[in-house]
Amino acid sequence: MVRQFNSNFFYNLKKTIKGIRLFMVGFCLVFFIKNSVANTFETIEKKRVAASLGSVTLCTDSAFATASNVFFEEGELFEIIGETVKEHDDKNQNQKFKWYKIKANNQKTGWIFGDALALINNGILPVELLAFHKKKFNFSNGFENALCWIAEINGSESKLASAMMNPVYKETYLVITNGNGNSVVVNLSGESVSSEYHLKSLNIRDLTDDKSDEIIVEKSSFSAGNSLENRDVEIFSFQSGTLRKVFEEHQTLTDGDNTPSPSLHKILEINTKSIRVAYVDFVRCENYKQAFSYDLQTKTQERCLEYVTLTYDWDESKKQFVTLYDESRTPLQAFAKKNYSLKKSPSDTAQVIAKITAEEELIVIKSYENFTMPLNADLKINIWLYVKSKDGVYGYLPAYQVYFGDIEHTVILHEYFNTPPNNRQDWKSEELFLYFQEEH
Repeated sequence: MVRQFNSNFFYNLKKTIKGIRLFMVGFCLVFFIKNSVANTFETIEKKRVAASLGSVTLCTDSAFATASNVFFEEGELFEIIGETVKEHDDKNQNQKFKWYKIKANNQKTGWIFGDALALINNGILPVELLAFHKKKFNFSNGFENALCWIAEINGSESKLASAMMNPVYKETYLVITNGNGNSVVVNLSGESVSSEYHLKSLNIRDLTDDKSDEIIVEKSSFSAGNSLENRDVEIFSFQSGTLRKVFEEHQTLTDGDNTPSPSLHKILEINTKSIRVAYVDFVRCENYKQAFSYDLQTKTQERCLEYVTLTYDWDESKKQFVTLYDESRTPLQAFAKKNYSLKKSPSDTAQVIAKITAEEELIVIKSYENFTMPLNADLKINIWLYVKSKDGVYGYLPAYQVYFGDIEHTVILHEYFNTPPNNRQDWKSEELFLYFQEEH
């Protein structure tokens, strides 16, 4: 009996010791992971760091000829420990960048050319980016409780002969780093000799109701020698540990020949799991989809108007926003501001063909623009609307004599028709074109 007791005692003791060992291993592992996360975030908070924008090769000196056999994948986090004084030509001789001496997480050191590194901005940031710099956000697929920070590529164009004339080459990024030191990047803005694009707005919020945030980027871009502002909205989401674009919409509306439409841009209303797009489209009248006469006067000075809506819905199986309702085009409605005479043609001296009353509902079919130059006065633009009255009479009245109902572009259309620019290229507005559900 004594022998049996001792046997059980030692057996239980071994199990206890084994359990303690497993507990200690688990405790040490958790401690190591937490310590690793803390060290990664502390490095970003306190030191000069950079993220690789693609696969990079470590060089032993600040020259491409000294490339080693050490490679790093896109999204690697580095500490910057040195840099060259001057910028150097890249392989394609298009831009100039500095070389940076880095230390990797595996403690290897070496040199990487500046076009492959997004360096943290430790200087003065625009107000709209402060809320995203060195701040934590909750994503998914290994990027839970990740740290976001703003980074840049800085260089210069080398196409011009004189270095004093070389314009700046710059790109700005949102970098998202997890506790393992892995990073993904989202391009926010850029400036070069051929084009420039700027950040209009940046939002991080849960759009798909899965407790994980998405990234919404609205950009404004211009091509060299062209004043047309192009706007685009992109939405990014983490899928299987990588950042994927799940939605993209080009917002800018044109009236042909890179001329801004009076509506300027599509309005996007972003809700949880859905995105609604709405705009007033100024189309060539031969492409008009509605069953109304449009009294063709000239192809260059007139456009027919249609109200367009479409909806995107979040598809959980495809993990992206897909078209829920196809594009819908309907007539544009408005109301008369006061009693007025409907004219047969777009002219103050034209024949009166009907009377309309204040608040009478009208179908707006066409916008017609012409220029006049009164004696001893500047050039003036006149805009007439071709409408259908409640009695079914078609005719013209000045655009400033109508107001539009509750549609997304009401304010901007009133602004345009009441005080139109003499040059459409100068047409701009301070109105917002991107909304989120809670802002209404």
